[in-house]
Amino acid sequence: MVYNILLPFDSSANSIKALNFVKDLAFKLNAKVFLLSVFESPSLLLMNPYEITPDILNEIEINFKTNINNIIEKSIKELQKAGISTEVITLKGDAGLLIVETANEKECTFIVMDSRGLGKLKSLLMGSVSNYVLNHANCPVMIIKD
Repeated sequence: MVYNILLPFDSSANSIKALNFVKDLAFKLNAKVFLLSVFESPSLLLMNPYEITPDILNEIEINFKTNINNIIEKSIKELQKAGISTEVITLKGDAGLLIVETANEKECTFIVMDSRGLGKLKSLLMGSVSNYVLNHANCPVMIIKD
């Protein structure tokens, strides 16, 4: 059987835990790992809309991409040292939806992701990406928590 693992990835400590878990799992299953980073525009609920300009949004996106690319580069090297086949996917939009769509497109056997640990208020207002994925994915989802 061919195994494909989708690892939605950000720069959080839990994301690093998920990467380490996936590295061991992929090695044991001889699986291919898809590292997915999704840029979501900052929520207007958390920012003053009068302070948001296209330049600020562009700067936030550039900083995100630079930060995540550095982390992904290190992660790829770590996975490849272990002999694990990897592919990087970078998308912009709704994280939950794009995670589920990518898992379907790449015929993933598993999704392993971190729980960002949003506070109760933020989760209520913004929704939970991991909750969305759990309820909409067509494959098993493993959530790595603190």
